[in-house]
Amino acid sequence: MSECYAHHGQSYAVPSVDTPQPGGLYGSWNVEYAKKYGYSQKESRGPEDSASDDINTRCQEEVKAAFSDVELDEKEYRFVGELNSQAYTYASQTDEWKNIRSEWWTCLRERGLTPREGESDWTSEESVHLMTSSQGNEEAKPEEIRLATIEAECNQKVGMAQRLGDIEASYQGPLIEKNQAKLNQLKEEKEKHVARAREIIATHQ
Repeated sequence: MSECYAHHGQSYAVPSVDTPQPGGLYGSWNVEYAKKYGYSQKESRGPEDSASDDINTRCQEEVKAAFSDVELDEKEYRFVGELNSQAYTYASQTDEWKNIRSEWWTCLRERGLTPREGESDWTSEESVHLMTSSQGNEEAKPEEIRLATIEAECNQKVGMAQRLGDIEASYQGPLIEKNQAKLNQLKEEKEKHVARAREIIATHQ
């Protein structure tokens, strides 16, 4: 991307990928992140933002073309996703999982929020309403940060992310063991693609 942007007289700032995400599979848990960014994903804003959408699109296409022969077969890797889904489904049906979520809801209520109790809900009613009504309005940012912080603090208080993760892992282990041969095969194939990708990148340094 940097090389392509340079050809068009622009500079490209590589997006940061080392910052923890604001949420995750089990809701917002990173309190310090929530205090700074609310629910928003921290973005790396840089010189690339001044480039036209046309240049960005063109460069994205060039990069995709350069790596076309190392793309992974999505159908093959659906198998991994299916194992993940199975483990999550088994874990989420346990009484322990439901009790932990209930502890989190209790904490939210004690802090003045209304928990959403659907199986795939990991935020409060207030935060959903705010995000729907504000649509990124900067004036709503302080309230967004307040709500995200409460949710993350309650998550930390009951240890929800860690405990739910442990339950899910207990189901992932046996599934991995049962399908180890297939997973090893996919891993070996992926490593070949990664090695080839590194070779391509090395020619564009």
